[in-house]
Amino acid sequence: MVIMSLGWLCTLAVTSTEYYVFFQCVIATAMCMSFICGEAVVVERSKGQAVEDGNKMQTWIWGSSMVGGLLGGTIGGQ
Repeated sequence: MVIMSLGWLCTLAVTSTEYYVFFQCVIATAMCMSFICGEAVVVERSKGQAVEDGNKMQTWIWGSSMVGGLLGGTIGGQ
């Protein structure tokens, strides 16, 4: 999350397209890494539990990701 935040702050200061694309790639990579870590936590937490409980946690992760994307797109579009 810190890397993504720093990446967004850096994109505000750049004037070159190449640097902007570079920072966007850094942000996307950091976002993917944090999402994979979240998925790994869900797998570890759902060991030995019923399948329904693991599915609920997975639904919360995907749902919160979608809500965060919608909010970010809405706020960022302003």
